[in-house]
Formats: sequence, C-alpha cells, structure tokens
Amino acid sequence: MRSSTFELAGKVTINVSLKLSQQGTFSIRGAASDSGLARGRQTVSANRARMTLILDGKAGRIKVLVTQPCGKSKSTWTVLSGSGPYKGLSGGGKGSGRLTCAKQATHRGVYVGTVRTPPPTAVAQPGAYHGTGFSPNLRVSFEVLADGRTLTNVSVRQLVARCQPTDVEFLAPQFSDRYPLSDNGRFSIAADGYTFAGKISGASASGSIKFEARGCKVDSMNWKATAPALPLPSVSAGRYCGFTLVGSGVCVDATRDAWVTRVRFEVNLRCFEPEVTNFKFEYIYAGALALLPDLTFSGSLSNVPLAGGGSLKFTVSGKFDEAERRVTGKGGISKVTLVRDGTRYRCRNAVSTFSAKLGA
Repeated sequence: MRSSTFELAGKVTINVSLKLSQQGTFSIRGAASDSGLARGRQTVSANRARMTLILDGKAGRIKVLVTQPCGKSKSTWTVLSGSGPYKGLSGGGKGSGRLTCAKQATHRGVYVGTVRTPPPTAVAQPGAYHGTGFSPNLRVSFEVLADGRTLTNVSVRQLVARCQPTDVEFLAPQFSDRYPLSDNGRFSIAADGYTFAGKISGASASGSIKFEARGCKVDSMNWKATAPALPLPSVSAGRYCGFTLVGSGVCVDATRDAWVTRVRFEVNLRCFEPEVTNFKFEYIYAGALALLPDLTFSGSLSNVPLAGGGSLKFTVSGKFDEAERRVTGKGGISKVTLVRDGTRYRCRNAVSTFSAKLGA
C-alpha cells in the first residue's frame, strides 16, 4: 500500500471469481496487497467481450477493463481508475479465464501485469530551512529532501530547561532520522522528551517545540523558518576579554557558527545583609546567545541557582565591531543571594558597561 511518502509500483497478480450474478470476490498480491468484493459488467461488440471489473478492497477501489476475443481464453486488461491509495493508478497486462460472448456466466480470471501510481506531489520546497522564535536565542534548522515530503537533520538551540529541585540545563536537541510530511505539510517528532511539530507550506514553516523529562521542563515555544536559509552573521571567532566598572574582568567567546558562549563576569560583589562585606565573585553563563545580523546579542536568566545555595539574575547585551575586533555592551549580575560559610548574604547589583577585545 502506498503511504504519503512513496509511490506504488511493480508487478501484481489479480484473482477474480464472479458468480452468475456477476458479483464475487477478488484478491491482489505483489506491489499491492488487498482483497474484497468484485463486480463485473460485460458487453459484447465486434466479436469481442469487454468486462468492466470494479474491485472494492479494504484500502480503496480499482476499476479495470478486460478485453477478450470471443471464443478465446486469453485477454488483456487495463486499469481505468483508482481511489484511496490507488488514486492515479495506471497499468495493465494479460489475463486468463474465458469470458462468454453468448450469455451471462460465472467467471474465474487471473490477471498478471504491472501497475503504478504517480509520485506524490511535493508539499514543501526542498532545501535548507533556518529560523528563530519569539526568543532571539532560539534557532531552528532542518532540511527538506528532494521529494518535498521528507524532513531530516533537525537542529534546535538554545532551550533553557528548569529542573527539579533547583537547577538549569541548556539543551540543543538534534533529530537525524527521516520524518514524513503529510499531504497538508504537517509533521510531528516525539523523542527523548521532546515534541517538535509544525507545518510547512511552500518555502515557509512554523511550529512549536517543548520538552519534559528527567524532572526538567521547557514550556512550548513557537518558531518560524524559511528557505532558502539566509547566511549566518559572522565575526572573528575567539575569546574577547576586557574590563568592567564593577570588577576585574569580562570575557565572551564568539564561535564560527554565530553564537556567543561562555560569557564570564568577575565582579567585586558588595553584600549588605546580614552584614556589610565584600566578595570576589565569578559567574560564567553556560548557555549560548545567538549573534544577530546586526552583530548584536542579548540574553537574561532569572533565579539562577548557585552551588552551595542562593541565586542570581544574569543579564548581558552587546555588539561586535568587526573592524576593531572588539565587543562593547552592558551586563553582569543582580538580585544576588549567596551562601558563604553557612551564612546567607544579600548583595547589591553588579551590572555595568564593558569593552572587550579579541585576544586580550
């Protein structure tokens, strides 16, 4: 039987058995496998018997025309039409089993030949798709194969999962199998706690992704993608380091595939509760931030749990100057609580402008 992703084609053998009433049964094997009720309607003209067979199977209907010279036992047959998975079916071949030209009679026939359905029409433009979502740091990419009905090489980054009891995980799922597109361009992938679903129409796609497993959860996030995929922005890859107004250093890493990773702030953290004290404090953001076409990036994350207790809010935004091989921006940590030697401290915000240079 043909699915939405491939055509039916090859050799078949059709067995037909009709009673005097010209009703009976049929079975088909080979490129298709089916069985059901058969009806015949016979006419005679120019010393030839012609019988139209209507074969109603479990999957669909096939209509066949059998032609045989009067007095012979060999015939030819041709597919007239099909429905369901047999829609567009064509083909034919040779048959055996006498058709009477004199009067209506029972009939047993065996019809051997080849059939095929037309290739399913494409529902999506083949090629690479790329897009993003409401969050600028969500990137989606995938490929539609040449048949226009198969999805593969799905990649999603960056998902931020909240985990129990208090943890954060940064997820970047990939799905490399082949996934069929339905006749209306819809698809759904469910694997390892992820549900990635959507619809492709022509060269545009949209959908959602969510995740829940191992005590971690990402609420449903919408995305959009188009083909052909636009080239990613680029800056000189490497580590950019410099200074801020609230500490001794800042570093960001730029990758060749347009991501900013390992954002690191080292700050002088002034705490005021339960007593005034100062700490040298380092925070490294383990997620990834997307580099946008104007060479800017931004991100934030609230209620980030800290080892040993406490939490903070992380924020950063910046812009690369490729000519100067420099990045400038603003960022740091705020709403800080931390535990030192069994004491929980509340601390002031440590957010400021920064400037960092490649290789510094």
